[in-house]
Amino acid sequence: CLSSGCSRQCDSSAVVSNKICADRTNNTLKTRLGTEASKAVHAASAAEFVRGFITEFFTVATGAYATNSQGCITTGSTAGSGAATAVDTIAKLGTDGPDVTATKARDDSGATELDFYDEAGLKGLQTTTGIADSSLKDDAKCNLFKAGGGGIQQSAAIANTINFALGFLGRDKAEATTTPRDCTNQEKLGQAIDTNPLLHYKTLHTALMGLAPQNTITIPKFDATQLAELTSDTNFIKAVKTHFLGIKTAQITTEDQGSTAKINQIYKENQGDFNSAFWEKLTKIKIPTASWIDGDKDISQIANLEETEIALNYLKQTAHSAAVAALKDLQDKLKTQANKVKTSEEECNEAKDDKDECVKLEKQGCVYNPKGDSGKKCTLKPEVKAQLEKESQETGGADGKKEEKYTGKLWDVCEKTPRCKWDGKERKDSSFYLNKKISLIAVVL
Repeated sequence: CLSSGCSRQCDSSAVVSNKICADRTNNTLKTRLGTEASKAVHAASAAEFVRGFITEFFTVATGAYATNSQGCITTGSTAGSGAATAVDTIAKLGTDGPDVTATKARDDSGATELDFYDEAGLKGLQTTTGIADSSLKDDAKCNLFKAGGGGIQQSAAIANTINFALGFLGRDKAEATTTPRDCTNQEKLGQAIDTNPLLHYKTLHTALMGLAPQNTITIPKFDATQLAELTSDTNFIKAVKTHFLGIKTAQITTEDQGSTAKINQIYKENQGDFNSAFWEKLTKIKIPTASWIDGDKDISQIANLEETEIALNYLKQTAHSAAVAALKDLQDKLKTQANKVKTSEEECNEAKDDKDECVKLEKQGCVYNPKGDSGKKCTLKPEVKAQLEKESQETGGADGKKEEKYTGKLWDVCEKTPRCKWDGKERKDSSFYLNKKISLIAVVL
C-alpha cells in the first residue's frame, strides 16, 4: 500500500495514473531532448559549412596580394580603391571580415542568444550587388575577379556567372552587370534546389528555424491530475484496457471496450472524487532517505528529473514488496483453507474404531460410523465435511475448483501458490510501460 488509510487497489490505480504522467513526461522530455540535440547538430553543421566557405573566399581574396596597390580585396569603397588600399589578411578587414578565430569552433564559445537570424532570414547577409563595378582595373593587377576579356581566361570572357562565398557574391562576365543576392528575406532565398546559388543559405536558415526560439524547450502539456485530460489520453485508456480489463494488446481497438465504465468505477466521474481517491493521498506520500534523496520529502516537492526517477524506482520497489507480501499472505490462506478438511478428518480418525472416544470428539464434528473402514470408523460428519470443502473452494484451496490467474514477473511465487496459473506474458507497448508488480496488487486484491 502506498499510503495508509487507502485500499491497495486504489493505490495501484493511483500509481497507474501517476506513472503514466511521469513516464509520459519523462519519455516526452527524452524524445524532445534527443530531437532538439539532433536539430542543434544539424544547425551547427550547416552554419559551420557556410562559415567555412565564406572564410575560404576571404582567405583566397586576401591571399591574392602583392602590395597595397596590387591586391584583390580592399577596405575602400570608391572606384579604383583596389589600387591603393588592398589588404593581405582577413584580420585587416576588421568588422567587415568573418570571425575565423579557433575558439568559434568550440562548444564552450556558443552565444546565449542566436541573434543573427530571424523568421524572415539571415539578418547579417544583407542585399549585395555582387562583384559588379569596374573598380578593379588593370593597374590593380588583380585578375581573380575579372570575368571579361583579359581577365581569368586571358583572351576570352567567362561563359557563366561565377559564384563566390557559396553563392552570396556573384561575378557576371560583364563587369557592370550586377548579381543581386539577399539572405535577409527568406522568400528571396529561393527554392532549395541545386541550381539555386543560395541553396546552402536556404538550408542554413531552415535548420536554424528548427531550433527552439527560446532558451527553454517547450514540452506538450499533459496533466494527469486533471481527470478530463487523463481519461482522454489514448495511452491511459490503453493501460486501463490492458491492466484492468485484461484485454490483450493485439485486441485493443479504438472502440470503448468497456474502458469508460471501468475508469468511472476506479477513477470516479468528477474531479473532486478523483482528487480525494488519488492525488490527495499521493501528496501525503513520503520518499524516505532510503530512496537516496537527501532527507524525507513529500512527493509533491520533487522538482527535477533525477529525483523523479529515484522516486519512481522507490515506488516500484514499494509495489514489488507489497505484491510479494500479498501473494505470500494469499498463499498462506490458501494452504490453511486447503488443509482444514484434511486436518479435521485426521482428528476424527485418531479415535480409530473406539466409539466412546469418537463421541468425545462430537463437538469437533466427528461421528461414529460402524460401517466405516477399519481403523477409520470415527470420521468427519458429512455435512461438516461438505461445509469445509465449500469454504475451501470459495478461497481457491487445493481441493477447490476456483483458479486464480496472475500476471507479472513473480512467476516463482505464482508457481508455488495453489491454483495459481502463470500466463508467461509481459504487458507493455511502445508508449507506456506499467510495472508488472503493480498489476499484481490490483489483480490479487
